[in-house]
Amino acid sequence: FKPIAETYGLIETGILMMSVVLVVNTAGKFLLGLMTDRIGVKLSFLIYGLIITAGIILLLLVRISGFLLLSAAMIGLCYSLPTVAAVMICRELFSPDQYSAIYPKINLGVSVANALGYPLLGLFFDRTGKYDGALIMMIAVILLSIAGVFTIYRLVSHTRKMDHPD
Repeated sequence: FKPIAETYGLIETGILMMSVVLVVNTAGKFLLGLMTDRIGVKLSFLIYGLIITAGIILLLLVRISGFLLLSAAMIGLCYSLPTVAAVMICRELFSPDQYSAIYPKINLGVSVANALGYPLLGLFFDRTGKYDGALIMMIAVILLSIAGVFTIYRLVSHTRKMDHPD
């Protein structure tokens, strides 16, 4: 966030954005846990994904400090998805035996994606002088993740129906 805010001429805001993200990182995990208990994992994942996407769009379009802080808070929810949502989705969809085989692969995939994501941000900036391409790519990844989760739910539900016809 700091380098993005710097490209907007708002260095101090970038530093504050990092603080906002750290607070939301923790609070967002608790909130996501509460939401999954109340409205379900799939719907909670969708809501978080859409809020994060809206935060990225706000970051792309608005260059005002207050809105950048709001976008940082919205985007900061993303840290809850691999740590809370992935666990909850796997627990909801798979048996304990399947979970122990599937979740480590998902966790590895998320770790690799994070490791590659930050250099990609830098590459986009080095090539264009802006972060817009990287932010647009992040929106695409989030939307693909939402579609992937809904597809997995549909496939698992379909498989269960085939295994246990009424």
